[in-house]
Amino acid sequence: MTGEVSERKIVAAAVSSSLFPLFGLAAAYGYFEWFLGLHPCTLCWWQRWAQFGALGFGVLGLSAWKFNARKTAAVSTGLAGAALFVSASLALWHVLTETGVVAVSVCASRGEQDFAAVLERPVVRCDVAPWSFAGVSIAGWNLIYSLAGAVLIFGLLLRGRRHRRRHRRRVAEAAD
Repeated sequence: MTGEVSERKIVAAAVSSSLFPLFGLAAAYGYFEWFLGLHPCTLCWWQRWAQFGALGFGVLGLSAWKFNARKTAAVSTGLAGAALFVSASLALWHVLTETGVVAVSVCASRGEQDFAAVLERPVVRCDVAPWSFAGVSIAGWNLIYSLAGAVLIFGLLLRGRRHRRRHRRRVAEAAD
């Protein structure tokens, strides 16, 4: 029974590590960018890259789980949780920039070589929140969402690990 609980928790962590970044990116692209027409700033892009990494590691974890590579699945799922934590950290930096606590010069450059392309794109500032709900900006909601996803994934992985250790100890005691 204990082995089944740990299996379920690790599977739940692997599924969560794929679904959290998938829904986060769907909200960023589908709702905020395409529906509301809000263009992302540089810090928003950095948060998205961390979400892309989390999605890749989550899908790798699910694939490894499907092919019975349990350790690879656990490591990949843990890396997905770490990528979500990176996204939350970048979101915190973005929130601090929006509130004026931190001054950021990174948003002044886009890294584009073509000057005409730079002139055609809308100017998006990192220190201005273009949208908020309940007093929380998009970056603030990403902070909450990504941190909750990372905590959930790490919590499930650690609980599954603890249950596996307890199960091994009971099996060893029963064999003696």
